Amino acid sequence: MQPPIRKLPRKKKRRRLAQPLALGVVLEASGEHRHSPYPPPVDLVVWARLTGPAIARRSEPRTLRDGVLTVQVTSSAWAQELTFLHDSLRAKLAAAGYAVKQLRFRVGPLPGKEPPPPRRTELPKKPTPANVVAALNQLEDTELRDVLAEASHYLTEPEPPRR
Repeated sequence: MQPPIRKLPRKKKRRRLAQPLALGVVLEASGEHRHSPYPPPVDLVVWARLTGPAIARRSEPRTLRDGVLTVQVTSSAWAQELTFLHDSLRAKLAAAGYAVKQLRFRVGPLPGKEPPPPRRTELPKKPTPANVVAALNQLEDTELRDVLAEASHYLTEPEPPRR
């Protein structure tokens, strides 16, 4: 005699999406840090949603101890900017369910996040003063003369003494 045939439960059909989901939504649902030995105190997707993309690119929550959230930032300018936004960030974190009483900002590199490139400012070239041209013409070393001549275009005139 043969054993009775068991019917397997039918698979539910997934409903089709009208459009693809954003990667952040998928990662938030999957819990991207759930297997990490040191998960961030605030999920990075939630942090990005609360702070906005500009702040999230330059900051990352590191530790939450006794209600103090330590956030690492890429530069001292961002640390100062976020200090000004302390109260609004704390209110947003509280609304999201995080028990944060205070925020502290530390400057340091963020892995996987490039620090912004330093700003380059072009200085206007100025005519070389006559006394500098005369001094340059007395130099025998042509390479040194050329370098100093180029640098002399950026000389500034001394400011008059203040009274």
